[in-house]
Amino acid sequence: MQDILVVGKPIPYSLQLAATNDIISDAKGAALSLKRVGEYDYFEENYAQNYRYLLWLKGNEPVIGSGLVYTIIENVQSGKLIVTKTYDKAQ
Repeated sequence: MQDILVVGKPIPYSLQLAATNDIISDAKGAALSLKRVGEYDYFEENYAQNYRYLLWLKGNEPVIGSGLVYTIIENVQSGKLIVTKTYDKAQ
């Protein structure tokens, strides 16, 4: 089973699931927005649909305009998937 990021390969489901579980655990049910940075950013929604779906499936669908923003960074050069949290006070 592939548990690292590889250039030109799909992100392993296990890593996508782990990232969404971390977000849900940290957000504790609060409304959140989601961003993604990585390969294929030029696609619709910055190629974040898998994460959005998993969050929805687990009961914490992202909300556009929420001040709590999670960004998933798929860094294929380092082989790591990183989740960051920020607060956008403008929302």
